[in-house]
Amino acid sequence: MRKHAEKLLGLLVVLAMLLPMCLVPAGATDADATVYLSDSGNDSNAGLTAGTAVASLTKAYAVLADAMSAAGKSGDDDAYGKIVVDGTITLATNNADYGDEHVYTVIVTGATASDGFSLQVQYPYNLLGPTLFENVTFRHDKDTSPQTEPAIRGDGYPVIIGAGVTTVPNTSTATTYWPSVFGGKTTAGTYDSSVSVASGDWYRIVGGTRGGAQTGDVSVTMTGGTAKFAVGASFNAASAGNITIDLSNCTVANAYGAAISDHTPSSNATLTLTNVTVTGGVYGGPGKNRNLGGNSVVTIEGGSVAGEIVMNFNNTKTGTLNLVNTSVAGPIILTNTYRSSDAGTATLNLEASSSLTLSNGAALTAATFVGGGELRLANGTTLTASAVSGSTALYVDGLSTGVGYVTTPDSATDAFFDGDDSDEYDVEGVAVGETLVWKFTAGGGEPPADLADTVYVSASGSDSNSGTDPEAPLATLTAAYAKLNEYMGSIGAVNNPAATGTIVVEGTYVLATNNASFGSEHVYGVVVTGLLPSDGFSLQVQYPYNILGPTT
Repeated sequence: MRKHAEKLLGLLVVLAMLLPMCLVPAGATDADATVYLSDSGNDSNAGLTAGTAVASLTKAYAVLADAMSAAGKSGDDDAYGKIVVDGTITLATNNADYGDEHVYTVIVTGATASDGFSLQVQYPYNLLGPTLFENVTFRHDKDTSPQTEPAIRGDGYPVIIGAGVTTVPNTSTATTYWPSVFGGKTTAGTYDSSVSVASGDWYRIVGGTRGGAQTGDVSVTMTGGTAKFAVGASFNAASAGNITIDLSNCTVANAYGAAISDHTPSSNATLTLTNVTVTGGVYGGPGKNRNLGGNSVVTIEGGSVAGEIVMNFNNTKTGTLNLVNTSVAGPIILTNTYRSSDAGTATLNLEASSSLTLSNGAALTAATFVGGGELRLANGTTLTASAVSGSTALYVDGLSTGVGYVTTPDSATDAFFDGDDSDEYDVEGVAVGETLVWKFTAGGGEPPADLADTVYVSASGSDSNSGTDPEAPLATLTAAYAKLNEYMGSIGAVNNPAATGTIVVEGTYVLATNNASFGSEHVYGVVVTGLLPSDGFSLQVQYPYNILGPTT
């Protein structure tokens, strides 16, 4: 059994070669022996030509076994036998047995690539060896518990769904259920299992066990098609071994690095999504309220995730989440909030060499950020990165000036710039300790006419004046500080320690109140000076000049 599962790598190579051929009649694919099956055939026929087709899968497998033996290929695990089917075949018996186990790969295909054939699946198609399906329509006709009943059960043998496979759901119940594919068994055992899918709409795609603990490696490969509910390593049971799930150019509702249901596997899980549309969530381990007992690596490149990403693994192991030029709309949870008592915290690595969109509306901490393209954030989403490379255009949906959206090491002096083509904003890295906090400031154009970085105060002035002209000075320092703070806000520099404003005082100013407050605290610098350097000005200090920020 294990030997058969170890053929996966070779089968995947063959599949890659076969997929282009699936666009031409199935007979064009080489096979060591071919048997013909038709709904108008007869099991008393020889089955070796289209005109002498047999009528049942049981007979087709028996004839193929004899033909492979006659060709000297029955024990050759590199050999291929083919069953070409025309019409509609109904699987109406439970645990159907189509003959003896086979080590060669059986290709089950339609008579023509354009027509295919129909399998009415009332009970599972139980495999007896490595099997490739192409140009097939699976019709889910099971009325009782259809959501848990697979259309195909690999029983530990490699399952390959090739090109030209379509599916029809069960519609006789309140909920529409599509056929499912399982690579494993329904009982506990030690074996490897694998599922590869290139086409079709499926309810669940499960690489491993349907029930009963599995000890062995599990793999799922999707290069097309849709998983209406989920893709995962097991269902309703745990597994122990290495889990590899590789999805590309497909659509899935949810992707799990381990069990779809609430079981704790002791496996290491590698989950890779490339140009995948995820309409739900991505999980680094099993169902939400369980933790993966091994290490977890999740890589999402391209595509999009509409829901959450949860890295649910055990705190004695390691987890890594790599997001590369993708779009994530939901929360990114680097631990497991559903089972926090023993949850580990994953390392987050980000790459925006093309375009990365994060819309989770919360603070994220990344070990690395590789830029060079575009980083798009929703307002409320902030990022702190320990290591940064590349110069990146920063976009924020509904941005606010003065807000620190990204924090980087202070060595990343050219890390970000305003991605907006207009001159409305600039992006500035403000030094805070050994970091740079990247914020948007007003750019292009002048601040409002009644605001400026220099404010004038005089005993002969009035707080109703603009204060931006020595001919229209303000009367109090309180009004001067407020006007200066308003200007800093207009250019997004309220929290910029590199910014400086000036208050120019003419004549004599009396501080005649106790603990006088001139406004809010400020991180920008304020210079208080006389109108003329030679004359200066006079402060009659009856009470302290209470400073609210850096002051010269």
